[in-house]
This record gives sequence, C-alpha cells and structure tokens, in this order.
Amino acid sequence: MSYLKKIINLGGEKELKKLLLIIGMIMLTSLMYSNEIVDKNEQYILRNYEGGEYKKVIKEAKKILKQNKDSFVANKYLGLCYSHNKKYNKANLYLKKAQSLDNKDRDIEKELIYCMQDTQKIEKAEAYAKKYKKDADSMEFLARVYYSYGDKEKGLTLLEESLKKYPKEPSLYNLKGLICFVTYDLKGAEDNFTKAIELKSVSIYYKNRGIVRKMLKNQKGMDEDFAIYSKLIED
Repeated sequence: MSYLKKIINLGGEKELKKLLLIIGMIMLTSLMYSNEIVDKNEQYILRNYEGGEYKKVIKEAKKILKQNKDSFVANKYLGLCYSHNKKYNKANLYLKKAQSLDNKDRDIEKELIYCMQDTQKIEKAEAYAKKYKKDADSMEFLARVYYSYGDKEKGLTLLEESLKKYPKEPSLYNLKGLICFVTYDLKGAEDNFTKAIELKSVSIYYKNRGIVRKMLKNQKGMDEDFAIYSKLIED
C-alpha cells in the first residue's frame, strides 16, 4: 500500500493536504526551473544570432529541440542560420515549422523568400514591401534583394531613397556599410556602421566596424569594437 493510500485510509486529512501541498510546490519549482533554463538558452540563441555566431546558434537550437520540438525560438533561429549558410532545404523545414507556431513573424516571412529560387526572389520581395506599405523594414529588405540578386544600381537607389525617408533606421546604415565594404570603400563602410551604432547598439554593427577598422589598421578602434561585441553577446 502506498504512503498516499495509507494516509487516506487512516483518515489523515491534514497529512494528505500537507503532502499534496509539498508535491504541488515541488512540481511548480521544477517547472519554474525548467522554464528558466529554456529562457536562458533562448536568450543565448538570440544574442549569438544577433552577433552572427551561427554555429553556436545551431548547436544550442538543436539541444533545445531534443527537449521540445515545438520551441518557436529554436525552430526559427535554426532555420535562419541554415538559410544564412545557404542550406535552403534545411532552412525551409525549420522556418515552416516556426511559421506554423507563429504565422505573423516577419523575419521568417523574409527568410522564406531568400530560400526561393533566385528568379522568384525579386518578385516576392516587391510583394512583401507592398504588403507592409513600404515601411523601413520592407525597404531595407527589398534594397538588399535588388542589390544581391538583381540590379545593383536599383538597389543602391532604393537604399538612398529609404535613408532619406527613414533617417533614423539603423539597419539601413548597416546595409549601406556592407555595400561600401564589398565595393572597397572602407571609410564609407566605417562611417555608415558608426551611424548605425549611434542609432542602436547592436553587436553585429560593432563586429562589422571592427573588421573594417582592422583593415584600416586602426588597432585601438578595432580592439574597442570587438570588446563591446564580445560583451553584448555574452551578457
């Protein structure tokens, strides 16, 4: 006979209530601890994704999915990382799973367009911009797609127009910095990454500027940027 049955049979109502209270508190504490671990793991994923540490994100997301295959954060960021690594079949799998958990996430919507055939990307990106009434996010995305998969001049023109319309949007300056970087305008890249940082302290902006400053042989500036970058992804 179990301890619980013994208490019931003996009529120990007070003892039973005490036992149930103890069991309930243990279960609640375990649940809170479990949720705290998941939250910490998910925060780790978010920080490292923002910092461009895709290998770390993939490793952590896989660990979470072993415990919870329906984790939105793990599915989303695993899909995003696979897409960045051009593993589009894997990316589609996890992004669509994440989308089934939250069909209003714009990051997923954009990344699924990147996973399409190159010939489809511009048309879908234009539809995306129209859907969101050409806000800052959709303009940055469309300019990026134009530049990467279509007409570079059209992408640059749209980017400049967007900067005039949304002068306080840091992602637009980051994109301009990246374009300056790939066209070997290192000073222009540094200036635009600096502007992005002034508007918002984001780890990847510091990393980008640190890389540029290394190429410009600005050792002090590079060290400062990478120190801030490391702190942001570790906090």
